[in-house]
Amino acid sequence: MYIPFLVLLSLIPLSSGAKNGLAITPPMGWNTWNRFGCSVNEDLILDSAQAIVRNGLKALGYEYVIMDDCWHAATRDPETNAPRPDPERFPNGIKYVADRVHELGLKFGIYSSAGRYTCAGRFGSLDFEEIDAKTYAEWNVDYLKYDNCFNEGRAGTPLISFERYANMSRALNATGRPILYAMCNWGEDGPWNFAPTIANSWRISGDIFDVN
Repeated sequence: MYIPFLVLLSLIPLSSGAKNGLAITPPMGWNTWNRFGCSVNEDLILDSAQAIVRNGLKALGYEYVIMDDCWHAATRDPETNAPRPDPERFPNGIKYVADRVHELGLKFGIYSSAGRYTCAGRFGSLDFEEIDAKTYAEWNVDYLKYDNCFNEGRAGTPLISFERYANMSRALNATGRPILYAMCNWGEDGPWNFAPTIANSWRISGDIFDVN
């Protein structure tokens, strides 16, 4: 017998990730991608955070500084499989950057993908959700943008996409650190029907671009 997915969804208890006290109002901040793409490094993130404060944006509610794709080293840690930052771009590590952002009274966000690779071809978090979430919490990350590239075909129905993204939701919750979970699955499989149970925000479309 066919049971609509929305009926099945009603039987799934709300994840604590959807009720973690974050994003009660729309989160405001700045993301590196549209302006800088892969050209991210320690100085850029910290200079941008200082500019947000200096230009009065913090006082207006802009609190997140989100580092998008390309922060990664070439490979994960060979012993633990933990994610690692590019040692040349981030010589002091990601926790150092996060802590400096926090000293300015702002919050720090990071990027990964619910796929084998990120959209720029770095390592993704698919099937590495627990170690990645644990590492982000240890780095004092406050926000995760979670993309949809290279998802190994694990999409096509709301339930399949739900299960893939729910894995990271559970992993983030298990860390004990409040991390805003921003699903970036481009509106695929109707995330508005299931994302409220596992995430704090979700994309309803593909990328936007700064065009005239």
